[in-house]
Amino acid sequence: WVVGVAVAAIAFVAVMLLQPKPQPAIEVPEDLITAVTQSDTVSADEQPVQQVAQQPQKPEPQQTQQQPQRPVQQQPVEQPQPTRPEPQRPVLQQPEPEPMPATVQQPQRPQSNLPDIAMVYVSGGTFTMGATSEQGRDADVNEEPAHSVTLSGYYIGKYEVTQELWEAVMGSNPSCFKGDNLPVENVSWNDVQEFLRKLNAMTGKRYRLPTEAEWEFAARGGNSSRGYKYSGGNSIGNVAWFGGNSSRTHAVGTKSPNELGIYDMSGNVYEWCQDWYGSYSSSSQRNPQGSNSGSYRVLRGGGWYGSAWVCRVSYRHSSTPASWYNYLGFRLAL
Repeated sequence: WVVGVAVAAIAFVAVMLLQPKPQPAIEVPEDLITAVTQSDTVSADEQPVQQVAQQPQKPEPQQTQQQPQRPVQQQPVEQPQPTRPEPQRPVLQQPEPEPMPATVQQPQRPQSNLPDIAMVYVSGGTFTMGATSEQGRDADVNEEPAHSVTLSGYYIGKYEVTQELWEAVMGSNPSCFKGDNLPVENVSWNDVQEFLRKLNAMTGKRYRLPTEAEWEFAARGGNSSRGYKYSGGNSIGNVAWFGGNSSRTHAVGTKSPNELGIYDMSGNVYEWCQDWYGSYSSSSQRNPQGSNSGSYRVLRGGGWYGSAWVCRVSYRHSSTPASWYNYLGFRLAL
């Protein structure tokens, strides 16, 4: 029994000696345990916080804001582009004056190639325009009322414009009846304006069409008028080519001139005037220019195909500015 008890005691002592005491765990400092606990807690909390912070950061670095910045940087590149053509514009403008001297020099060359343009000076004066007494019953309604007109001095062509002069200026001849010394015909009022523009550029002068008042004053003989029914006399066969003695145009200056030495103001071809066609006024006028507007331009003098009646110095006719016939011509004024 005693042996058994001794063995049991020895076994109990061995178990107690081999079993670790709980005191070593208690001896661990509480600061260390608290630090470890806090570190574990913080690390556990930080992980979700970092994940939440990283999630919004992912769309931000996707450079969605940088993409619109690139076109913004390209826009200013376009702004300096207009500055490049700006210096080019004055460069293009510099050669523009260069042809100008050429246009000024060109008129001087063809002057020697132009035929002589004979002009007669008509001194200024006052006359009665329209249905005057020498016209008698031949006067038409549109020639009334007769009225007083005062004109300043001017030049008017001694002859109707010839085909030679027209072709020298225009480079072509539209006439139906050909001949250098024949009056040009088949020309409209508009055609004549182009001719005048070129002629003035070549000569440096200001040729134009006469006004209706200037034409009639010159046809009547100006201040030297003897009161003839036709330009230059009362016998139409002596002063005009008309339907009674012709079936075509004739060379200018082959009939008798009027008091001022001007030819063919009656007959041969009708002559364009500058004015718009309009009714006369009974009031006195000074240098009248005709109507301010209209559809027809004035024609004067009659032509090779017409009767003596249309060749009278007071007879009035008209046509559209674009009309052209083989009996329409003109003479110059200056």
